[in-house]
Amino acid sequence: MVKKIFLNTFIISMVAIILSSVVFLGAYYNKIEKQMQAALETKTKLVEEGIRYAGIDFFKNINVSHDVHVTWRDKTGKILYDNIEYSDNMFEKTIYCDRTLPDGSIIRVASIYGSMQNLLFSMIHPMLVVLTILAIILYIVSNYIAKAIVAPINEIDLESGKIDDINGYEEIKPLLSRIRRQNIMIETNIREIKRQNAKRESFRRNFTAGVSHELKTPLTSISGISEMLANGLIKPEDVQEFGESINKETARLINLVNDIILISKLETDEIKVEREEVNLSELIANVVDRLGHIAGKRNISLTTDIKAKPVISGSYKMLEDMVYNLGDNALKYNFDGGNVNFILEQENQKVRIIVEDTGIGIPDEDKKSIFERFYRVDKGRSRDVGGTGLGLSIVKHIAIYHNGKVEVCDRDGGGTRMIVTINT
Repeated sequence: MVKKIFLNTFIISMVAIILSSVVFLGAYYNKIEKQMQAALETKTKLVEEGIRYAGIDFFKNINVSHDVHVTWRDKTGKILYDNIEYSDNMFEKTIYCDRTLPDGSIIRVASIYGSMQNLLFSMIHPMLVVLTILAIILYIVSNYIAKAIVAPINEIDLESGKIDDINGYEEIKPLLSRIRRQNIMIETNIREIKRQNAKRESFRRNFTAGVSHELKTPLTSISGISEMLANGLIKPEDVQEFGESINKETARLINLVNDIILISKLETDEIKVEREEVNLSELIANVVDRLGHIAGKRNISLTTDIKAKPVISGSYKMLEDMVYNLGDNALKYNFDGGNVNFILEQENQKVRIIVEDTGIGIPDEDKKSIFERFYRVDKGRSRDVGGTGLGLSIVKHIAIYHNGKVEVCDRDGGGTRMIVTINT
């Protein structure tokens, strides 16, 4: 920065001095030319007066200067007197002054003086000396100025962005203010990144712990039953019952692994599916039909309230899994003889899928956490009704994948309302 300021200061100053010198010489030369023109007119008047009184004898009695040339012609153009010596010197310039006498004769007085080139040529040596001295002075001054300008800037504490002590550089205050705001923004972003990293690490630990716990339970059951079968501790008539237990726990493991794979792909945007036109009213009807036999075992009625029949672009399979998980959850945490209602409505570019139940509801302190992986409101009841603990988390990520969101609130009269809003 010092070098750049120095060069700019030095070059601009030298150019200014050279241009000023050229302008000065031009003005000086113009002044000299005007003075010589005025002097020539005076000399011409003197010659005119001399001719009037003495005629040709005037030139015999005077000594005309070598740099003044006089020509006198009669009215026919005949030269009566001429002392001009012609010159083609490029460094000389001639000015003229003509006068017509009463008898019709014309006198011309000319003066020769140095041209602008001659003036420049004669002054080039002293000018070079002066410019050299000025260049040395400017070099020293420019270097000093550059260092003086940069020194207080280098002393500024950019990390703190303090603007109080800047040695009178008021122009720098806006820059320092921006630096301070940027520093605050950077620090805020760093803290947010650290917080997000800590959150991810916490999610990772919780996820690992959750997976370990969920895998451990069915594996322990399968291992125990297998060991009993291997050691002949199970009666032949009980083999089918224990086999069904192994089959149930195996299915639970398969569902858990599939859900873990699905949610991992959803969270990392690794899942890539072809979008298609999905008729949501038909999709809800299919889900209700699939859940019918589960609801029938507990005498829970399934109803629908289709207020619109929107068709959106998305994955039919993923959207079906989302609605199915919401309906399955509504059944699991409902009372026998209760109701699960599926509502479909549309407002402008927003489509809402609402699943409400008449079940046990969700405490307010748990509403913010139920969409986290492996989060269970009632762990004891969750074990009884089964499931992997990933259903609502999958619902959340499927909604996000389709440019939407999921919310939970209480149903009037008791129970829960799950609301999925999709922006079409």
